[in-house]
Amino acid sequence: MPNGGILTLAAENCAVDAAFVQKNLDAHVGNYVVITVSDTGSGIAPAVRDRIFEPFFTTKQTGQGSGLGLSTVLGIVRNYGGFLHVLSEVGQGTQMQVYLPAIEGTPTASEQPEALLEGNGELVLIVDDDVAVQQSTNALLESHHYKTLIAPDGEAAIVDYAHHQAEIQLVILDVMMPKMDGISLIKRLKAINPAVKIITVSGLTANRELALAAGASAFLAKPYSLETLMKTVSDLVQEH
Repeated sequence: MPNGGILTLAAENCAVDAAFVQKNLDAHVGNYVVITVSDTGSGIAPAVRDRIFEPFFTTKQTGQGSGLGLSTVLGIVRNYGGFLHVLSEVGQGTQMQVYLPAIEGTPTASEQPEALLEGNGELVLIVDDDVAVQQSTNALLESHHYKTLIAPDGEAAIVDYAHHQAEIQLVILDVMMPKMDGISLIKRLKAINPAVKIITVSGLTANRELALAAGASAFLAKPYSLETLMKTVSDLVQEH
């Protein structure tokens, strides 16, 4: 919405029947919670709409951002047994509906989260092409007493690691990146230092086995909790 507009968020229960499934190939009969995000923006042209879930596809010009990352969104939703439904008309806006299977039963009281483990000034290399992810991961680690280096892609990560290998105790990298994907980067880092500790993150759980086989120490599926991230970081740093 370059000129402003209205962004609407809604959530509701929905029963998907056989008729709906016939019109939506990814759907299954059952009860769902539907999260709807709609805007009054410029809409999506049909030719573009057919490609919005392709990795790295974007209509953004250089310097205007990297797009919505819908391929990652689709992977996360499918991992939870859900599906997406997109409605859009040029000049009329866009509506994205996320269908997630409803959980039957009575909720129980959640356990108190474990205290987050603190660092002691250990240096962590963060490798991600998404600026928002770079900044959020950096802020989380620094708030828990770790030091950080940030690389926007695999090529920059190799240069940073070569210069700071003695100080870097852990690398956190995204599997899906342009220029050099995360799996290739793991192999390059392991060639420099076979003992390097690496946490890989991805919205596609299918990347878990590939990452671990390439030499990653741990794999975190998006979305992961702060507790999970800090516990994994602490465990691997202590092994260093």
